[in-house]
Amino acid sequence: KAFTMRKKILIIIISVPLLVLLTSLSYTCFKNYCANVEAAELYKEGLKPIKSTNNQFDPQTALDYCDSLSRSPQPWSSLVNTLSMKSLLLLKLGREKEAAAMLIQILQTRGDKTDNISMSINKNLAIAYLRLGERNNCINNHSDASCILPIRGKGIYTDPSATQKGIEIYEQILQKDSTDLESRWLLNIASMTIGEYPSKVPSRWLIPGLDTDSSSHPVKAFQDMAGVLGLDGPRNLAGGVIVDDFNNDGYLDIITSTWGLDDCMHYFRNNADGTFTDIAETAGLSRIKGGLNIIQADYNNDGFTDILVLRGAWLGELGKQPNTLLRNNGNGTFTDVTIESGLLSFNPTQTGVWADFNNDGWLDLFIGNESREFEHPHPAELFINNQDGTFTNVAEASGVDFTNFMKGVASADYNNDGWPDIFICGSEYQKSLAASAGAEALKTPESLKGNMFLYRNNHDGTFTNVASKVGLNKSVYAMGANFGDIDNDGWLDMYLGTGNPDVRSLVPNKMFKNISGQQFADVTTSARVGNLQKGHGVSFADINNDGYQDIFIKVGGAVPGDTYFNSFYVNPGQNENNWIGVLLEGTKSNRSAIGAHIAVSFTEKAMKRTVYMDVNSGGSFGSNPLRKEIGIGEAKNIDELIIKWPTSGIVQVFKNIAPDQFIKITEGKNQIEKMNIKTLKYKAAQGFLNMISCSPVK
Repeated sequence: KAFTMRKKILIIIISVPLLVLLTSLSYTCFKNYCANVEAAELYKEGLKPIKSTNNQFDPQTALDYCDSLSRSPQPWSSLVNTLSMKSLLLLKLGREKEAAAMLIQILQTRGDKTDNISMSINKNLAIAYLRLGERNNCINNHSDASCILPIRGKGIYTDPSATQKGIEIYEQILQKDSTDLESRWLLNIASMTIGEYPSKVPSRWLIPGLDTDSSSHPVKAFQDMAGVLGLDGPRNLAGGVIVDDFNNDGYLDIITSTWGLDDCMHYFRNNADGTFTDIAETAGLSRIKGGLNIIQADYNNDGFTDILVLRGAWLGELGKQPNTLLRNNGNGTFTDVTIESGLLSFNPTQTGVWADFNNDGWLDLFIGNESREFEHPHPAELFINNQDGTFTNVAEASGVDFTNFMKGVASADYNNDGWPDIFICGSEYQKSLAASAGAEALKTPESLKGNMFLYRNNHDGTFTNVASKVGLNKSVYAMGANFGDIDNDGWLDMYLGTGNPDVRSLVPNKMFKNISGQQFADVTTSARVGNLQKGHGVSFADINNDGYQDIFIKVGGAVPGDTYFNSFYVNPGQNENNWIGVLLEGTKSNRSAIGAHIAVSFTEKAMKRTVYMDVNSGGSFGSNPLRKEIGIGEAKNIDELIIKWPTSGIVQVFKNIAPDQFIKITEGKNQIEKMNIKTLKYKAAQGFLNMISCSPVK
């Protein structure tokens, strides 16, 4: 009996703490489960479109409000103001005919048709007609030449009726005010769209030279093959783009996102035969909505490139939308791991960067958020990788929890001195960009808007703005920007998407060629890449593996009336210059090799040269592949290729490498692996390429 009693006591002694432990574990599990359920609900709610009259990019809700006002008794003057506002909202919604009819109705009530108020209404009416002309031609009769400045060939409108009405109004406006640069610019552009520039533009209002290439460094014309290859649609709002190899077959794929929370991502898989297939639905990306920008990296070092979707930009407190981390599963699918990774937060943003900030071989993430008001700060976030698929935000402890309005910045070594320089585009403007474009074309003293700044690294911790010195003192108001070498001369060129949201903004996207690190020449005209529609995410990449970098740009604006088709500008080959494609894989350093330094040395025309390149995705809006494509000019051989790895500090040196090939280098291995990928000849999509439909959010 004593033994039995001791046994019972022993069981009780063991059972009680065990029961306490199990209870504690159960409570913890239940608490975590509840927290995850709550987080999932918040995440889901954060991805629902918000209808608000305070959202300047939600014209439908504002239009509904105007309709309610117009039905209420009010003085005639107030009703006219309501109708004027309504007409602009109709323009933003792409309902140009209705907008024009309403503006005509308002004008008919005006006694003096030439006073300032009437002239303002007339300017809106002219814009309505120009945008209706775009819809009838650039959209409904779209071709690879549509809206490409200078407009010629297939770009000339087949239906000029609406545009002619706009031209007549601009002539009336300029009769009253010949100094109106906005109207003068738009008159010239409108005339060009219907084949009447310059011959039928009144000489006193003509802006000469818009149809000629004034650059002393012309390039061979690119061809927009997005439509032929089924990469142009569907028509969408602004968004981001990544060009990279997401299935590790050696061929570059294209993934896009769209700002609107009703629109989904698209995954154009490179079929390695000159065609592409949108596999977003089977990949699990058709359920991922919204995202003004997307950036890529292998955050978990599993050898497959993952995606971060950034949301909420420009919307202030209405932009408290969660970002999304998409893990590449390596089998053609992606999984949303936002909550389990610890990245769930609710801040407006469009800019982030992957880097190994603590040098432990795992990529961390810095996100710059947008703070507009002191009462509603949105500090920057620095997520340190915990090496287990999760992250911890240490921004406050690290002293980088800035509360600024952070939009983005790009860095590259434009002059090949081995030191990274900084490129910034400003967003300042009072008048429309059309006015600035007209002033620039006429070389008048009108102050430029949306200025560019190029800060050259002085090697001593300081930088100097050399934009004016190198020919970048121009007005662009760039949204998307990225760097690439279009002619393999070893000097980085740039392409800018001028995505200003103003409905009056009709200015071309811009390409600048780097002239030996001393000047940038505007080659937009000769390159045939001056799309007048609103450009955003930009990627440079040699997608068909022919040695020449092509350009993919996500085109479309901030409101439904500015939705447009993507463009894929294929480089025809500019010369016989040589190149090398380098893919790095980290072992001690992060698998993506982000932060690795590449130096390619060669001899060209008896001169020793070195081209420097860092592994990253390029600019802050649009992502280049992590496989680096480096031009070496007329050199016939690469004398030396040096890789400096970020975490280990290992420096690998390879000598006497043949150019015009793609190679892979693994950290710590002293052998170069040749990548056996073939050059592709693009093939037209057979019939109509069905785009995937956006699946409901789970």
